[in-house]
Amino acid sequence: MKSVLATTLALMTTAAQGIVIWYVSTEPGNAGVRQTWASERWICDRQGHDITEQYLDNNISYAYVDRTGLGNGCTLFEDVGCKGESVSIKKSEVLGPGQVNLTDVNFDNRASSWSCY
Repeated sequence: MKSVLATTLALMTTAAQGIVIWYVSTEPGNAGVRQTWASERWICDRQGHDITEQYLDNNISYAYVDRTGLGNGCTLFEDVGCKGESVSIKKSEVLGPGQVNLTDVNFDNRASSWSCY
């Protein structure tokens, strides 16, 4: 019985943490160079969700979060280590993914790290 309970708790913990699928591109409207990430929630400093791709660091103009999975969205940060000014990209449960042109929220070409929630 203890092993069944331990296994159940382990599975529940893994599922609760969840994975967020989200996308960015270097141009508004999902144009330009595109990148897809599968990101665990609530992680930044421990695993370094810094944008290390030179072509993306401070060069993201569009982001959206896929509506699948347990996550609610992702936050882009201006500095590495999830620090500095930020913008939240929330998924839309009703109409599909939440899509954001970062030019519309004054965060164009500023992102250097991220964390999903």
